[in-house]
Amino acid sequence: PIYILSTDEPFHFELLVPLGESIYGGADIGPILRTAKNITPGDFDSFSTAFFNLANYKKSQAEDPALAYNPVNVRESWFAASTYFCRADFYLHVNWDDPRINIYWGEQISAFDKAIAALPIPGHRVKTSTSDFDIEAIWFPASTDSNTNRPTLILGNGYDGAQEGLYHTVAVPGLARGWNVITYEGPGHPISLHLILK
Repeated sequence: PIYILSTDEPFHFELLVPLGESIYGGADIGPILRTAKNITPGDFDSFSTAFFNLANYKKSQAEDPALAYNPVNVRESWFAASTYFCRADFYLHVNWDDPRINIYWGEQISAFDKAIAALPIPGHRVKTSTSDFDIEAIWFPASTDSNTNRPTLILGNGYDGAQEGLYHTVAVPGLARGWNVITYEGPGHPISLHLILK
């Protein structure tokens, strides 16, 4: 049997996205299933609010000194918070004047950056400038040994997808196999759109 997360088909699909990211530490299954129950089908604000609340809960866990005894706990809480802020932002783009768009995006980026800084081999943001635009990227080295040549996966998300989402779906398996990974965003991707709106 298929478990329907929402009677609203687009909402059902958008709830499957973070569930897919849970495989490699991008989200938590139980909280997503509970959050799905709090979303009113067809109500964009309901979807956004439910994920914003979940994101803030995970952020509070990441910042809680009582839970900081293990760096994996903290890192995974930051990754989950980033995923949930991204989901909270998703349906706001019906109205690009909505101030929550940049607020939630900023929270997503901040949480993701804290998570990748806490990786055993930290990832970091890099920028390549051209005459017309900047290419924003995130570099994930597979090893601290810079003297060994390794294959590198170069990942760009489709359409308007954020590069951060690629970490939990493609980058983690690549890194586990000893490949370096670089994700990027160009014109039309979220980072360029958000920078225009600032």
